[in-house]
Amino acid sequence: MKRLVWLLVLAAVGYLAYLQFYPRPTVEERQVRELEKVFDGAIRAFVGASRQMGEPGMAAIADPEAAIEKIKEVEKKLAELMGNLQEEKALTKAEELEAKIKEFYRKNEIK
Repeated sequence: MKRLVWLLVLAAVGYLAYLQFYPRPTVEERQVRELEKVFDGAIRAFVGASRQMGEPGMAAIADPEAAIEKIKEVEKKLAELMGNLQEEKALTKAEELEAKIKEFYRKNEIK
């Protein structure tokens, strides 16, 4: 019985430590993360389409423009979201994503 009590106490301490050191993301952070996931997917699509354009016969189905349009859509949604963000952590994440988008444009000479 004593071991069971100690096990329960240890489990409770572990759970509280988990909550302390790994807090759940807020709504604003989740919104920024969703945009980041869409951006990452568009980057993968762009890279894949760019590779296909280099292969004979595949250039007809490669569509890097669709990925670029998706990135522009993410940029637009991010700009709207940044106007409404209140939390410092979410705003920092949004600024990092904005910097990634600008770096993508710069590297690929877009805009």
